[in-house]
Amino acid sequence: MKTTGVWKPLTRWAIGLILLLPASYFALSLTLRMIFGYTKLYYGLAPSFLESHPDIFSFDTAAWILYGPVCCVLLNMPVSTRPNMFSSQSAVFKTQHWLNTAIFLQALMLFVLTAGWFFIEHFRYH
Repeated sequence: MKTTGVWKPLTRWAIGLILLLPASYFALSLTLRMIFGYTKLYYGLAPSFLESHPDIFSFDTAAWILYGPVCCVLLNMPVSTRPNMFSSQSAVFKTQHWLNTAIFLQALMLFVLTAGWFFIEHFRYH
């Protein structure tokens, strides 16, 4: 298997999966609150966004939830997609490793969800 950069793709996949755990837990608690009305998990985790410092680069629980998917995207993007513009195939990107692509797409979706929630809550309370 050809290595990409310094790490093998499986190592990048495992690190990306670990980086997605806080955001996935937050998405689960938000889903349980919105659909089923179960608020115990949500209120144990959500105040960390509201009580955090106004500095965007502060590193606390909110940073793990918000910047974990960003780091995961940056880590898995070079492995999961490769430019394919100079070949005869019609696809712009060629998928190399499906595990990295799955983690990459999940990280994008979780970042959009958490960033959207963050902006809604910010405008709601300020």
